[in-house]
Amino acid sequence: MHPLGLPDLGRRRVFDIDYTGEVGPGLSPLHLHYDGETLGDVTPPQEPGEPVDLPEYQPLTEGLELGGHDTYDEDLHSYFCLMGHITGRFTDREWWTATRAFYRIPAKVRPYDGPFSSSP
Repeated sequence: MHPLGLPDLGRRRVFDIDYTGEVGPGLSPLHLHYDGETLGDVTPPQEPGEPVDLPEYQPLTEGLELGGHDTYDEDLHSYFCLMGHITGRFTDREWWTATRAFYRIPAKVRPYDGPFSSSP
């Protein structure tokens, strides 16, 4: 099974974002999973031209640099733009209102020790 507790979704992309404060003011790196396997971190770079962890995605990050953003809303916007570049589908009203599967990741599979966790 996938380390996040996600099943093999049959050649589908899954993006993983947490609100932890690791990147910018509150966001974790943007991780890409495909067909049940973790491909890696596809977070846009901080500054133009900086290399990203998965070089094949570098061209898709142009103009989405995170440096200079004042809020996590702006960083999250860049994340969603990058997801649109990768998938070929940007989020719009139809995307947000479509009925689709909901996957809950059990806490015992992936513990969360962020600022809003209930662990001591």
